[in-house]
Amino acid sequence: MNPGRKGAACGVRDDELLGLGELGLRLFRAVAREPGSDLTTLAGLTGDPVEAVEAEARRQIAAGLLTDVGGRWEARDPAAVLADRQALELRSQHQAHRAERAALARAGLLADYLTGRHHRRGRAYEVLSPRQMWARLAEVTESAQTDLRFLLDGGPAPANDRAEVAGALVRAAGRGVRVTGVCAPSPEAPPELVQLPPPSRVQVYPHVPLRAVVVDHATALVPINAPRLDRGGYAFTSPGLVALVTSLVDLVHANAARDPAGGVGSVVGAEGAPDASPTAAELSPSPALRRQAICDLLATGARDPEIAVRLGVPVRTIRRDISVLMAQTGTRSRFALGVALANDHLMGLAARGGEATPPPAGPPMTTGL
Repeated sequence: MNPGRKGAACGVRDDELLGLGELGLRLFRAVAREPGSDLTTLAGLTGDPVEAVEAEARRQIAAGLLTDVGGRWEARDPAAVLADRQALELRSQHQAHRAERAALARAGLLADYLTGRHHRRGRAYEVLSPRQMWARLAEVTESAQTDLRFLLDGGPAPANDRAEVAGALVRAAGRGVRVTGVCAPSPEAPPELVQLPPPSRVQVYPHVPLRAVVVDHATALVPINAPRLDRGGYAFTSPGLVALVTSLVDLVHANAARDPAGGVGSVVGAEGAPDASPTAAELSPSPALRRQAICDLLATGARDPEIAVRLGVPVRTIRRDISVLMAQTGTRSRFALGVALANDHLMGLAARGGEATPPPAGPPMTTGL
């Protein structure tokens, strides 16, 4: 039998293994059987000229099959050589796959697919890609009929983005839609946005927590990650979730109306309602009572340093108590805690006849934004 055909039954010829070829196969077998042989001996064992044997031996050294120890030749374990080559091929394949996945992510194709899996009209919410978010924002602002509420923050955004959003809001007001909202100071916002005639009213305020739009008490748009508009957003149609976002917009708007400069010393609980927050002299040192006071202040939009001043305790104590409150309410972020507390605060005001009554909503939702 031809020795070069022994592996043919498996689909691979012997002289194709490890890329040897016929001369390479004869040389490797000679070195494996007679380790420590010199070139002359190997030429005699293979029946090939010394020059050809030496050239092939050098090639196999470069391929990691043979080693030259002082003019004497040794063969490496062929199974180990094959395993090393296969491992190198796998690493190369993994690197290529990672590069392809990165290119897929940059192209946004996977994000579009995943968004499409969640994108269903008529559901309580939709997950929108950045492109879908811009399209939906334009759609809802242009289709608003009676009421449009918004928050326009000062975070990083694409070029001319704020100007385009502000322009859509001005056009909505021009159609007779009541536009109410707060925008962060920005040279991109047109002056006519903050000069809309009644019943519209827009405030300029430095402490806008995120971007949000609520249209006709039916649809609310918020970003998935408040500082990163390029992550896409949520479109809420559930009455409870829409009411929560509306409550947040109303709270920020009330704070801006009371204190346009965003100072520490002024807090508002509801639009037009006096601040009834407890002072340090009225508070008990009990942690439970202090945390209740923190809840009241958080619900009005107060920040940690302001709460610490009002309660006469260090800021680190306030932050520790807020961590306890997050654990008690099952919220995972300060934003979710603030929204939950704000919702409870407004519901309480409504029960007491306060003015900051949220729009009609369905059953209260227990899920934070």
